[in-house]
Amino acid sequence: MTISEYRVQWTGGRIGEGFTVLHLGISGAGVPMAPVNTAIRNWFTALRATIPDDVNWVFPTEMRQFDEATGTLESVLPIPQATGLAGSAGGAYLSGVGRLVKWTTGSVVNGRRLVGHTYLVPSVASAGTDLGSISPTVITSDNVAHAALIAALAAESAPLVVWSRTGGTEAIVSSGSTLSRPTTMRRRND
Repeated sequence: MTISEYRVQWTGGRIGEGFTVLHLGISGAGVPMAPVNTAIRNWFTALRATIPDDVNWVFPTEMRQFDEATGTLESVLPIPQATGLAGSAGGAYLSGVGRLVKWTTGSVVNGRRLVGHTYLVPSVASAGTDLGSISPTVITSDNVAHAALIAALAAESAPLVVWSRTGGTEAIVSSGSTLSRPTTMRRRND
């Protein structure tokens, strides 16, 4: 089985450079990428109201494909680039603090539930509460966006998956949820 890797670059502000890495269950070049680009860009569009306006997202021009079992790079496919986006929230933010998305699957690998995570860092201070958690309104809005992304990718035969490199397997994401606890990042790689 082949796993496709879709990498969205984060740039700007005080964050430096980093990536959001999404794994898709696409084998080969048979899936039209324009609708996949649209689904992923729509997800970022839904999230941008709580991302600082000096943060930019650059969408990929290629998608790397890996052997699921070995992690060996098998091919690099050119894809049409989606139009870039920027966060739209003004106001204060801490450069290493934001939200964490938990991607849930129904699979167990090596005795553990297979889950994935995506960092949405930085997030503006208004995404949080006075008690230091993520705002329930933001969580609800994020979770609607996560569900829409999962459904849109599945409809295009490009399901969002979590890949266990150590287990040599992948599982289709059944749900995504923004956790109420803020997260921090020491380096930008996801």
